[in-house]
Amino acid sequence: GATLSSTLGPQYRMLLIGCITSHHNLTKDTRHLPLLERTVDDLMKDIDSSSSGLIDDYPDQCFPCDVVCCIAMIRQASAALGEDRSEWARQAMARVMANFPDGLPPYMANAMTGEPQGPSRGCTNGFFFSYSPGLSPEESDGWYRTYVDEFWQENLLAAGWREFSNKSDAPPESFDADSGPVL
Repeated sequence: GATLSSTLGPQYRMLLIGCITSHHNLTKDTRHLPLLERTVDDLMKDIDSSSSGLIDDYPDQCFPCDVVCCIAMIRQASAALGEDRSEWARQAMARVMANFPDGLPPYMANAMTGEPQGPSRGCTNGFFFSYSPGLSPEESDGWYRTYVDEFWQENLLAAGWREFSNKSDAPPESFDADSGPVL
């Protein structure tokens, strides 16, 4: 039958994995490790069974950076479980990024095909770069250089990250409702 962890969407399982791992690392309490192990195994199975390495957060809504975070949380949880899943995480990250040969993951993609559904965006790139160096250190520096080249801007009044690449034709007044305008 379905377990609690297998009925949750991947982003909620990722949060559960991160929370239990942090709790265990801080307190050394082991009572939640069986739930952690089931949740990690369920999420790994979902990622491994995907033809593209991507999975949907919600029906027909795949956010590749969320999948990267899931992979990172599984890798971090493995130590609490007395395992080493770093090779699995490296391979899972490579599968995800194989869908995006230009180097930066898009905001959304089709989980079945890996096809981007829009451009890479600043609201998720910062999140992505929190995890990419630990999962793919050889490639991460190049991806970050692309991010800086396309998303960093400076003028007389301010400096900061753009929401859309300077190579994008996105209207300058558009922004992500979840991240809002950033100054």
